[in-house]
Amino acid sequence: MKEKTKAKLIDISFFVIMMLLFASTVLIRNLANLDEIWNFNFSRNVADGLVPYRDFNIVQMPLLAIICGIVFKVFGTELIIMRCMAVILMCLIFFMSYKVLKKLLPTNVTLFVFAIFLSLYKNVMCIDYNYAVLLIALILLFIELKNVKEDTFKYSFRYNFILGIVAGIAILFKQTTGIAVAMACVGYKIFEIRKKEEIKEFLKIAFTRVLGVIIPVICFVVYLAANGAVLDFINYAILGIRT
Repeated sequence: MKEKTKAKLIDISFFVIMMLLFASTVLIRNLANLDEIWNFNFSRNVADGLVPYRDFNIVQMPLLAIICGIVFKVFGTELIIMRCMAVILMCLIFFMSYKVLKKLLPTNVTLFVFAIFLSLYKNVMCIDYNYAVLLIALILLFIELKNVKEDTFKYSFRYNFILGIVAGIAILFKQTTGIAVAMACVGYKIFEIRKKEEIKEFLKIAFTRVLGVIIPVICFVVYLAANGAVLDFINYAILGIRT
């Protein structure tokens, strides 16, 4: 019990230190990142009641803009609010990276690799849909590592269905990389197949995860249909990728 409490205190301390570090970097940065401005304007449009694709042009999926737009409605449409959200997002990304590395590497190596990641990202910290997809991928990886068992194909509908839903959310942040994350989540266990009997179990797991992936996608399609934005979405987010 003491070990668990100690581990939780270490995690909380780590998160707080990251929060202070990222805040001191992100909040005072000069306004020079065009991606930051674009994402801010997408979110501001949502906060003003505009519908993505129908009322303003956007090529990527709109979940990040919708989340930020809701926050703007509560706290005000200000760049400082956007940057506070960026601090939270980056903290979550690095915290999950730390947790994943701890599962894979010794503590001293984990800290060394983490320091390298930190130095690489220090100048590009902002709120961005690509980072949101990265966070989802790290969450999926951590959950799978935490639940690694000797029996790779042990089946649980609830576990695989929830994992599929999480993977499906990645698609709503960005269609291209989100689909790649979802496909990896659904199909990576195929590389673990060693016996003919395991094929059936793999298919059962994959099908359950596909069901989970479909849920966020269906919710998004309903949102588009309810706002009369289906054709606009196709023009921008699917056909628009080519041009």
